[in-house]
Amino acid sequence: MSRMTDRKERYNILNELAGLAQCLVNRNILIDLRNESSVAGRITNVDGFMNISMENVVLIDQLGKHFRMEEFMIYPRYIRYIHIPESVSSGPVVLMPCLFGTKFVSSQHTIS
Repeated sequence: MSRMTDRKERYNILNELAGLAQCLVNRNILIDLRNESSVAGRITNVDGFMNISMENVVLIDQLGKHFRMEEFMIYPRYIRYIHIPESVSSGPVVLMPCLFGTKFVSSQHTIS
């Protein structure tokens, strides 16, 4: 991977929705796709361009049929909606440690 790509990925993680998706790694998530299908499974990896890798997946097609798969890859242009569990708050107190890997002090709004 080139250095320019690394910078672009890092920028996307910190400034775009790819950062939010990256905070959902190792969680069971439901993702709605643009073709009216849904995918439920555990997110294993999200890169800076929001390509999502999942495992232990159930693909639910437009007719409601279920298909089990061990691994599944979703490109960002096929994602319509990511269902975020209630246990994950989208506020900065939760997202800052996830994105920066540091302790976030909510009362001062600074990273320590």
